[in-house]
Amino acid sequence: MVPPLPPPAPSVDLSAEQAFDRLMVRVMVPLFAVGTLVIALLWWMEVSEGRLSVVNRYAYPAMGVVYASCVAVLWRWPRCVGAVRWVGFLAVAVSQLGELAIELLQVGPLIGNYDAITLLTWLPLIHALAFILLDSRAAVWSACIILLLVAAGFAWRLTSPLGQGKDVALLLNVLASHAVFIVCLTGWLQMKRLLSRQHGVAQQLRVLAATDSLTGLANRRQAVVVLGGLVRPPPRVPPPVALLCDIDHFKHVNDRLGHEAGDQVLAEVAEALLRATRSSDLVARWGGEEFLIVLPGTPLPEAIELAERLRQRVAAATAQGAALALGGATLSVGIAAHRADESVTDWLRRTDAALYRAKNAGRDRCEAA
Repeated sequence: MVPPLPPPAPSVDLSAEQAFDRLMVRVMVPLFAVGTLVIALLWWMEVSEGRLSVVNRYAYPAMGVVYASCVAVLWRWPRCVGAVRWVGFLAVAVSQLGELAIELLQVGPLIGNYDAITLLTWLPLIHALAFILLDSRAAVWSACIILLLVAAGFAWRLTSPLGQGKDVALLLNVLASHAVFIVCLTGWLQMKRLLSRQHGVAQQLRVLAATDSLTGLANRRQAVVVLGGLVRPPPRVPPPVALLCDIDHFKHVNDRLGHEAGDQVLAEVAEALLRATRSSDLVARWGGEEFLIVLPGTPLPEAIELAERLRQRVAAATAQGAALALGGATLSVGIAAHRADESVTDWLRRTDAALYRAKNAGRDRCEAA
């Protein structure tokens, strides 16, 4: 079956949002599953070494439950991905900032302190997860707020009696590296937006290049592409059928009512054709007042019956509006089924010859090749 022509790109691409949510589910399930395993491993290591702190005794199980719950929710209710993204990010941020507060309250230098150095290497994870899990604006704000909290904690450490002179260089390097990291992530985000916008513009241009601006139907170029795909081997059974429709006495419309009314008649006929055909059929404006309809997988007798119904429905549907002065627009239709090993040009030539027979026979009728 021939897929219908895609509509112009809407302002909000819901299908793209849904695809992004599905992608986020695929990323977050293994992410939180690995996080659960890491928390369990850290808890086991600290218990086996006898250095499990009072805070971690409760923090590790709580974090493990949160991460495991995120995996379960995503697995059972993937539509809750938005809430899970925030819950997962906040769980990481709160745990890391809590650990940082504990280390800043410790007496003694941070340099040489294994727990402090390990924590500082993990702090960028908060910013990375913000840009991965949250939307763009929330990610930038969250990363900046967390950086300010870290800076406030470091400033308090350096001015308190607990601070050590050796901490200054370490903390300044941490702050500088975090700021650079956020700037790089923000730049990456802006580049991603630009590429997404360019992709959207390119998609709109492709749609415009394949669409007739007046009627919204496929244009001649798009119709030729579809026809070329239908005549390629292997042969289709039954072969596709082409209907070439011409609005009778259309020149009189432009002469009597003006070109603006003629454009309205074309739009009315196009809408009637779309309503009278199937979603698998291709309806295209072939040129001027001619329309091409391609019926894939339709036997010729059935196509002839469909052409008769279509001719009648167009006349009834257009017996108002700009076509009222004509008593409703009528169509002459030429019908031809594709023959084996026949080119698109020959196929259309036979269809056009059938259309001219219909017009010479008095118009408002269908003729099959």
